[in-house]
Amino acid sequence: GMDLGLAGDVDLEATAEQTRFRGGLDFEVRPHRTDERLGLSLDLRLAEGDSSGLGARFAMHLADTTLLHGEVLWPGRFAATSGRWIGDPARALEVTVPAQTLPLTPLQRLQPRDMSITGDVTFAAAASVPLALADSTGGPRGGTLSGSLRAPNLRVNLANNSRVEVNTDIQIEGTPADPRLSGRIRIESGFLRIPEIPRSLHPVNGTPLLWTAAAAETLGVAADTLAIATAGWRPDQELDEAPAFVPDLDLVIEAPGNLRIHGYGLEVEVAANVAVRRGYDKKRRPGPALDGEAHAVRGTLRFMNRTFEIRTAEITFTGEVPANPLLDLQLVATCLLYTSDAADD
Repeated sequence: GMDLGLAGDVDLEATAEQTRFRGGLDFEVRPHRTDERLGLSLDLRLAEGDSSGLGARFAMHLADTTLLHGEVLWPGRFAATSGRWIGDPARALEVTVPAQTLPLTPLQRLQPRDMSITGDVTFAAAASVPLALADSTGGPRGGTLSGSLRAPNLRVNLANNSRVEVNTDIQIEGTPADPRLSGRIRIESGFLRIPEIPRSLHPVNGTPLLWTAAAAETLGVAADTLAIATAGWRPDQELDEAPAFVPDLDLVIEAPGNLRIHGYGLEVEVAANVAVRRGYDKKRRPGPALDGEAHAVRGTLRFMNRTFEIRTAEITFTGEVPANPLLDLQLVATCLLYTSDAADD
């Protein structure tokens, strides 16, 4: 459903005394269903007039809007005898993204139909990856990473007319292989509608196998049916999964109130203050560890043709991985008792 366009003009000349390299490359993705084209432009050069590295200025753009720009430096030298570029293991690959503000409105066409994000995001980043510290798979083991991401008025529109307004301030530091994310995510307001799944009744036509098996249990039919149903069920075995990548986290998620949840008879306003860090489960697999609490400011629950007032609803997170929160819930309903003053028959 898309085409890839490539255009470039590169000039490379090397002698024993001097190396010259310059030019540009343009990549462009052209979807068939829209005129919006996503592209990447590279301005290639030698690093600051000498042959100590290859430099490139890059810019990612959507139509006429620049989404991201920065610079890359690959240290090394050009070997004129072999015609190959040799990286310098004593130096580091440098990537710099200067502070810039990206409006998210032009990206709405690239987002899912039932979701959109509006607002402005300000970010910056710098990474340094020593070429000598790459492991056998090519992943960096060392280096430095720093950056920031701020979105003071971010609005996330979800399906079912749900929406969340968020204020985000996150810092990134550490290494490219194990970054550390710290900062604060504040949910200023929001409305989350839980979609109610319509009831679906199973068809009544057909042969009732379980009933037949239960009626003929003395003949061993029930035992055979159970054996067939549980043939592939082995609760004592677990798949050996590779540990998930979870960065080092030090985030605080705040919701001072005005976050409403609606659905399945529930009408509640929620406030929360939860710290998110990197933790480990009993098998030393990493995962997000939550500490803090969320509680209902006010709300009601309609259940069994009665309306319950939420007197207390507190969820306490204790830092376990996976999360195993504690729930303290008190609901109150008013019941009307009818009496009769009529004489006895």
